[in-house]
Amino acid sequence: MRYISLDAANHVYSCSACRALSSITADHVALRVFLQAVGHLERDLGDSLSDDIWQYLFRRIRRYQFDVTTAPIPVCWQGQELTSLLQSHIALCRISYPRFVPAIERLQEQMQGLAHSDANPLLEALLTLADAHNLQNGAMLLKAQRLASAVETILADESALSHLVVVSEHELRLTECYDTLLIIGPRRWFPEFVFTAPRADTLFSVRYRWPRDRWKLRPVFLGSLTGGTRRTGNEEADESEQLGPEDGLDGGGLDSSEAMWSLGLDAVTSHLGRHGGDDQDPEEVEAHALVLSGGTAVLLETIDDATALILDLDEDDDDEDSEIEHSSRITRVTTGKIRPGMFLLLRTGGGGDYIVPIADRMLGHQAQRLRGMQEEWKRTLRTLVQSRNLLAISIDLLDLGSKRANEINVRNWMSARNIRPRDFSDLLAIMRLVGMENRADEYWHAAETIDAAHRKAGFYLRNLLLKQVQGADLRTLQRKGQLDFHLAELEGGTLSAFRVEHILPESILVPVSRLGRPFPIEER
Repeated sequence: MRYISLDAANHVYSCSACRALSSITADHVALRVFLQAVGHLERDLGDSLSDDIWQYLFRRIRRYQFDVTTAPIPVCWQGQELTSLLQSHIALCRISYPRFVPAIERLQEQMQGLAHSDANPLLEALLTLADAHNLQNGAMLLKAQRLASAVETILADESALSHLVVVSEHELRLTECYDTLLIIGPRRWFPEFVFTAPRADTLFSVRYRWPRDRWKLRPVFLGSLTGGTRRTGNEEADESEQLGPEDGLDGGGLDSSEAMWSLGLDAVTSHLGRHGGDDQDPEEVEAHALVLSGGTAVLLETIDDATALILDLDEDDDDEDSEIEHSSRITRVTTGKIRPGMFLLLRTGGGGDYIVPIADRMLGHQAQRLRGMQEEWKRTLRTLVQSRNLLAISIDLLDLGSKRANEINVRNWMSARNIRPRDFSDLLAIMRLVGMENRADEYWHAAETIDAAHRKAGFYLRNLLLKQVQGADLRTLQRKGQLDFHLAELEGGTLSAFRVEHILPESILVPVSRLGRPFPIEER
């Protein structure tokens, strides 16, 4: 847990007494017309929208829509790629959806125009704002930190804005305060604390006048915004001009969770369909997809005892015992306790699982024999389950003396990611079922040896990480949402910390070989 001083708390409270929330709106006719046309096509497609031919196209367009409306980037952003994509869809539509060819041709023509425009309406609104206000000690809040580098490059070329610090909503939970905070994009896409416990004396909401932004501020701190919000003339006019669902700009699923990531469960399953898993390992398990910083996702198993390694940035930086403080930053939690905002540690270089190679090194010449023994009874158990079913095998194991056999546990026991059952009686029942009862003690001892090696490997890896964390720029991690730790001891392996941005609620069956391996969710 992070502790702050009384002075810091008073400073945050003072910032939270902010009385000024102003709104600046921008417009771009060609962009608006394009997005209206997209909305109309989406509506006209109806049930056909679920066809794969449309799913990928609309994910890319909605991603474009999200990017250009929530960051001060030009409307030509990725325009050439979208123009080419729309051109390829014209040919596909001539075969499968000929009546929609004129609509796609119009979209392609409109996007081609945007791709050749250097207009940046949100940046122009910011420059206008800078002419009228002192933004020296200012920060800019973006919804998607993957755009931070591109935005910083754009701001660096504008002397009036080059000093702005680009921050994430996660940083605004800390104690640093600013004179001015520029919030880019619809207010409803940001958590309430950004407005009810602001980290700036003055807030500016800078956004397009569409989509509709129905949002009302509910103060939390006493005295917070007691004078009411102050609106600019642009905002007053905007309230009567905002476009509704019939204009195609407020519909089509363009909401925070969906438009922000431009993917749903279908995007993840589509990736799995293209890349699959290890053909030599047909085992599948239930998993959740976690969307991470930087346009990345990962699949984590959903069973109760599945765990993952996290880097905790909420530990107190001022702890008198720095060794204790740093050691508490690295912790292992069950996957069910992972929440958005946490930092997940995943291997991104040198192969898959980071524990197994270290454990095998510790096992030495025994590793191959012990791993072979482990796989032998698991493979036989999987074969029996495939020939019958999980329920039947669970009942058989209970009859043979197992204490905890059920469909979930049997699935877990035969998984390559599980070393052994917790209780010897369960392994003994399995050995009886597979005809190896006389070797149960030997196999239990082998599993215990592997388990001990995994625990030692975990401690070893944690110590390696702690050394890296002590010298790491964790503020950069907080801002960018990702940081790599290069561990020479892992033979070129790299562990990366990713901020969890979103957790898809649905669980899916995935190959075991896909678990814990980050993958890009955007196709280029």
